[in-house]
Amino acid sequence: MSRTLFVTWDGPGQSYLPSLFFPIFSALSARGHTVEVLQHTWASRADVEATAIAAEATELRYTAEHVAPAWRRIGLPAVIAGGALRICRVARQRRIDWVFPRSLIPAAMALLARRLAPELGLIFDADGLMADERVDFTGMSPCSAAYRVLRDVEAQAVRHASAVITRTAHAKEILRARAGAGTPEDKIFVVPNGKDAALFSPGDADSRARVRAARGIPVGAPWLVYVGALGPQYFPDAMAQLLLEVRRRRPEARLTVFTRHERAANELLRDHASHGLDIGSREPERVAEVLAAADLGIALRATSFSQAAVSPIKVAEYLLCGTPVVATPAGDLESQLAGCSGALLIPEPGPSELARAADWFVGEVLPDLDARRAACRARGLEWFSLERCVDGYEAALARASAGHA
Repeated sequence: MSRTLFVTWDGPGQSYLPSLFFPIFSALSARGHTVEVLQHTWASRADVEATAIAAEATELRYTAEHVAPAWRRIGLPAVIAGGALRICRVARQRRIDWVFPRSLIPAAMALLARRLAPELGLIFDADGLMADERVDFTGMSPCSAAYRVLRDVEAQAVRHASAVITRTAHAKEILRARAGAGTPEDKIFVVPNGKDAALFSPGDADSRARVRAARGIPVGAPWLVYVGALGPQYFPDAMAQLLLEVRRRRPEARLTVFTRHERAANELLRDHASHGLDIGSREPERVAEVLAAADLGIALRATSFSQAAVSPIKVAEYLLCGTPVVATPAGDLESQLAGCSGALLIPEPGPSELARAADWFVGEVLPDLDARRAACRARGLEWFSLERCVDGYEAALARASAGHA
């Protein structure tokens, strides 16, 4: 049985390992694939301990390597060299067969580690277009040396990996084109983000009523929710405007924003707090029941070039919980949600589109809510179940283990 080392690079406030990857790796373990996790991070001790507890609960071996501020100041080449040596040491100690980096900085570490330990195989989880996200959202110049280096790491990782995982068909096309001639199409696997369909489920009318009562949502009041990180790229003003449009049609409507970034949410939404909008802390163990009890999930985000590679986790959660959704067309959502009566894609969150979304929600969804919930659940199971996601990862591992280069 082969052993795989999943390698990440994370700042504070990241929860995707326990919420997304640990369930995948635990399910793979049940199918005979051992995956261990090495996280390079400068998160707080409390965050690391919480991640370690989550790993233990899923019986996964997890190691956190603290990246001290001094190392980050020295520069990325030194960090990458140190990470490569660490991968080699862990691989030797634990008899690792495959190094499995997520995104570009771990990919650079893995590529260097393989020069030091050529017996290590490489599987690459591209997980988006990191270099292009920095151009879109952090001001990095596409003409800069840093961007060119990151793009080269991306291309080299795709070329040298025995299997590549990405989230969207759009990203697959982009990665293969950038890697160039000689890159087989069948080694790039499209695996949308998935969630446990038993945990993220619609529940029943009684359970939904209890959750709404506990949250102070009046009986019959349309309840909109947003779950996840919050920043300008998620259009908080447009969310508030959508609520206003809904309240023009149904004055009792409410919007609750659930986020780990409460301070940022209060700052971004402070002008709207008195208009049926509440901000709540995101309690991971309670997210599913809240979504199931809501009437509409919001998933707006900037539709820039890099977002063609994104599979929004919140959309998977909404749909599996049977929650109708209004979203912008990130990643492959246009094809994944086509024809779903419980989903509406708007090209951009401008005034006319938000008004159209409010008309659709109030005029079409609410009068037919049970049928729309069922349509959302069915579409969620089709595209975003944990089982489908695990199948994709297992296919990539099998392709790599078959000896393909």
